[in-house]
Amino acid sequence: MAVLCGGSSDADCFENVRREIIDCTGRSSLLSVNRANSMENRLLKLLQYLHQQKPGEGWNQFYDASGQLIWEKLVLSGHSQGGGHAGVMAKYRRVARVVFFASPKDYSNALRKPAAWINATHATPTEAYFGFSHAEDDQGCSPQQQLDIYNLLGMNNFGPFINVGGAASPYQNRRILTSSLSVANPHRAVLVDNAVPLTAGKPTHLPVWTYTLTQAISTTTTIPPSHTVTVPGIITGTGSNDPILSGVDFVVYPNPGSGPFSVNLTVDRPSAYLLRVTSLTGQTILTETGQATAGLNWLTINVTAPAGVYVLSVQFGTVILTWRVMRY
Repeated sequence: MAVLCGGSSDADCFENVRREIIDCTGRSSLLSVNRANSMENRLLKLLQYLHQQKPGEGWNQFYDASGQLIWEKLVLSGHSQGGGHAGVMAKYRRVARVVFFASPKDYSNALRKPAAWINATHATPTEAYFGFSHAEDDQGCSPQQQLDIYNLLGMNNFGPFINVGGAASPYQNRRILTSSLSVANPHRAVLVDNAVPLTAGKPTHLPVWTYTLTQAISTTTTIPPSHTVTVPGIITGTGSNDPILSGVDFVVYPNPGSGPFSVNLTVDRPSAYLLRVTSLTGQTILTETGQATAGLNWLTINVTAPAGVYVLSVQFGTVILTWRVMRY
């Protein structure tokens, strides 16, 4: 994938190549896959074969009578290139869960930013995303670029990455997990059989694998995966009489972007707000205050800071809406 698209100036190269492999719809001229060999058809045929060979195991619950995959029941997971395929499928299909191992790696060296498909807009909600990578894995992209990709997908809404070497399952319910164990091959060590470190003869990362595949999906996050936030009626913060709006719509674009960011903010009644832009380490880049009117408000935010990922937040009383933005 990196050979085909890593040096391309086409921001959609990674997505088009992956979707050609997934469903064979002629989106990319860089390769040709017929429908019989598409990932979707191969998955369906595998499930049908398993049901035929082992009818008592329930493999037919994953497709319907017309031979269509029931995506909502599927858990998609993959290592390296396979993880990128899982991510693109989850972008357009609502699936039960997505687990990335050392992936996605879709980073354009020509454009110096992640592929265009990597953002917080996807059919599968962010709380169903999990990622596990090694802190020294520089195959396909750098460790920091890997974290930027997870952040753009919205996975840091559940908190920053956590090093599994110093924590135990359930890892504070985080969605971004890393390892810093000394290993021969950091890229393969998170999953691939002969590269996985062992403890007392068992895979050291077994608790991590179990967590990512079985942890209950929770929506306890500052902001949900979509840009819409709904909070009930009038709520007050502890020791405060500030009302929280009963409905807020919050959109930031372009994201990623190289110039000013536009913020479309829709509120159901007039309210004062505090807008902040901070670095991922908490350094304040910009602070603005204003008065939102009922309905749609347009704001232009000039972030004069180096390329990187930043946190844009808007606070109304005691509620804070957050969004990760990438400047390049």
